[in-house]
Amino acid sequence: MREVGILGASTVGVPVDAEAYRERFANRFRRVGTYVEAAQLGAAGVLDAHPGLPRDLAVFIGTGLANLDTIVPLIEAIFHPRAPRCSPLAFARSVGNAAAFYVAQAFELEGPNVTVSQEEISFEAALLDAWLAVRSGEVEHALVGGLDVLVDGDGAQRVRMGAEGVPGTVAAGAAFLLLGAGGPWVLDEVRIGAFDPLDGVHPEATVLRGWRAGGLEVDGPPVEHRLFGTASGVRFCEALNDERFARITHVQRHREGPWARISARRR
Repeated sequence: MREVGILGASTVGVPVDAEAYRERFANRFRRVGTYVEAAQLGAAGVLDAHPGLPRDLAVFIGTGLANLDTIVPLIEAIFHPRAPRCSPLAFARSVGNAAAFYVAQAFELEGPNVTVSQEEISFEAALLDAWLAVRSGEVEHALVGGLDVLVDGDGAQRVRMGAEGVPGTVAAGAAFLLLGAGGPWVLDEVRIGAFDPLDGVHPEATVLRGWRAGGLEVDGPPVEHRLFGTASGVRFCEALNDERFARITHVQRHREGPWARISARRR
């Protein structure tokens, strides 16, 4: 198995900066919505810094709840008690894996593009698939993202996530990183399953805890306070761009029990 490096990472807030989106993509894409715009801008933050990558670059995107800003109005239009109707275009925009497709289209990529959804560990699940593909030599490079766009309303988002009473901020965002040979970081481990999340963690690693991993008692940064499904991906990518960190271990837990752990070290 080959060593997997992290060549770069970027994060994007949601809602996206409309001016930044127009500057990067002009009017190439219409009616794509915030979900796709965040994915494309997040991907651009990494890919623009690494020109000359092969067009068979693979794309793996994790999303906890996909594009709820489009899905919720669509469902409400369909089930409206007096006038159930909606545009056919609404169905096209509601597809959760549209982000991976539009990222591939924006950068003229011809490799596989995959969308993974495992609630709070969606980013980790997408990263695991990508890490294994690069380690095995199935692909040379992989773009990995975590993306969620939320509709909170009167706390409906907390109910969807089973986060009633959990301290934290319901938010949204996107994070992307590029895997391949070289880069400033080595991705040593991506693991999902039933295990002790702190067993085998390097003693010098900074442990980043997702919001469902708040019960772990370790020294270091506070528990992630953003409650959207792929917030862990945003935090992990933020840490990769922070010069204070030399080793990072991120831990998060699925609501039904499985743990996810990512470990990386600076070269």
